[in-house]
Amino acid sequence: MSTTTEPKPVLEEGLLENDQLKNKEPEEKTKKTLKDFKWELFALCIAVLTQVYMLISCFSYVPLMCIFLVDGLTAQNAGTYAGIISAMFMIGRAFSSYTWGTAADKLGRKPVFYLSYILSFIFTLIFGTSQNIYVAVISRFFLGASNGLVSVVKTMCTEIAQGDKELEGKIMGFAFGMRGWGFLLSPALAGVISDPLSQYPNSYLSLTYPIFFAKYPYILPNIVGAILCLAGLITAYLYLPETKPESITARRTTEVSMKTIWANPSTRDHLITYWISVFCSQFNLEALPLFFIATDGGLSLREATIGAVLSGAGLVYGIMLFLTYFPLMEKYGLYGTMRLCTLFGSNLAILTPFATFLNQGSKPNTLTIWSYLYLVAVQGSLRVGTGIMYTVASLGCNQSVPSDEIAAMNGLSMFGASITQAVGPIAAGFSTAWALDSSYIDPDYGAFIPFAIVSACATFLIFWVFTRLKQYHQD
Repeated sequence: MSTTTEPKPVLEEGLLENDQLKNKEPEEKTKKTLKDFKWELFALCIAVLTQVYMLISCFSYVPLMCIFLVDGLTAQNAGTYAGIISAMFMIGRAFSSYTWGTAADKLGRKPVFYLSYILSFIFTLIFGTSQNIYVAVISRFFLGASNGLVSVVKTMCTEIAQGDKELEGKIMGFAFGMRGWGFLLSPALAGVISDPLSQYPNSYLSLTYPIFFAKYPYILPNIVGAILCLAGLITAYLYLPETKPESITARRTTEVSMKTIWANPSTRDHLITYWISVFCSQFNLEALPLFFIATDGGLSLREATIGAVLSGAGLVYGIMLFLTYFPLMEKYGLYGTMRLCTLFGSNLAILTPFATFLNQGSKPNTLTIWSYLYLVAVQGSLRVGTGIMYTVASLGCNQSVPSDEIAAMNGLSMFGASITQAVGPIAAGFSTAWALDSSYIDPDYGAFIPFAIVSACATFLIFWVFTRLKQYHQD
């Protein structure tokens, strides 16, 4: 009777016979989490906070700044100038966004951080010391053109994750979750500290430096912006690694262009989704303070009160963003989260003007508790939807291209977003100024027009996401 012996498995060199299973799970033991990138995340959060502050801090005071700079302007017709100043940031970024993406590929990711912080430091101080509308417009343009932070932050979020899609989503969500706190802090702080002579005539600063603050009433919010730039520059130097892939160095720069990226249907459709979303968000952000300061059809508020409302909405946004983003992504995935966010985003803007009915009988620059809570609830809920949409749409764009095209794609993404976010404030400014100061329509009804426009665009986004993007997310 013969016996056969099964051949022993061929073992890898240096592997003991009983160690195969033990050594087949290195990925589980070495899987990285957010804790492994705490300092990198800290630096990225500072970058996002700085960009948000530069973008929206002026919204609480720019209509009144325009009245200060232009003779004859009133709270009813300041919208046109305010829209132009707000839009110039994004117009400037439109001119430079793709260049920043190219620079990130050629020079590296960290040099883009350094240049953005240094240039933003300079131009925010110029904007804060503007003595006429032309300097304000031009400095705001260059402030936007010098800011390449969003593009490189998005790129670095993906590259730090090194192909781990779950980790990439968490890093992106955590970093851009700082937008919520930016929306909370920026308008509130800027509104409180702007024009101290008018708001706090008996304060130490007003009594000690009356001539200085009479000449530069809006310098303090921009000094805060300059301090953020310095903090960002230091944290980028200390904590951010250079993540530019080596394959980019060896690749001919002519291989990737706007045209080749745009030719990818998935990338193109996700970019359009992102652009529509940020257009709606920016339109709402510009229309809101114009509605707040209007004496007819609006709420007749001043900087500090406007900042209090915007910060209250920002608080709701910041808290709810961190409570909902990760559970939604875990339960519904990228596409499911995207669909939910379109249902509770900028389409809620049309509810905003109803606050006037809750504020009837109040004195100028005051809000009833019910009007305040209503505005905070509506705008806070809206921002949760648009904030999460900002992140998931960015993730969709990043995941639609190879890793060595992410920086160039984000340059294109910022180019289109800059245009739509420039058009948003201009359209909001003109439509609000016309609706509140027109002889053809009662301001009480006209106040609904700009918010109806943004809600209509957001409704189109719902149909776009549910129909157009479905083909790319079958899983």
